[in-house]
Amino acid sequence: MPRNNKTANLKISQALELLDEAAVDKKEEIRELLDDGFDQFKEAVSDVGPGLRDSIQSSKEKVRYLADRAKDKTVEKTKEVSHAIDDNVRSNPWSYLGAAAGSGLVLGFLLGRKS
Repeated sequence: MPRNNKTANLKISQALELLDEAAVDKKEEIRELLDDGFDQFKEAVSDVGPGLRDSIQSSKEKVRYLADRAKDKTVEKTKEVSHAIDDNVRSNPWSYLGAAAGSGLVLGFLLGRKS
């Protein structure tokens, strides 16, 4: 029995050595493939890089401009609406006061009910 264990251990050791050697060889092949792929990727990015950078910068400036315009229009429209409401309230205050009181009464009734 001890002889069989030694033979089995020897065979396992030899198999592990073969696997280790194969792994080292494959490791080098994989490293070379990755290096080649990375170099190709780097070349592709460097070719596209400046144009892409300019395109992104241009898009960024357009978005900033459009956002500023939208903000300005929103502020302008809000001022117009607030002036119109103010004029309406000043010309007919009792109707707005009645609407506010009615809304408060309905809201108080709804919130005051027990479920």
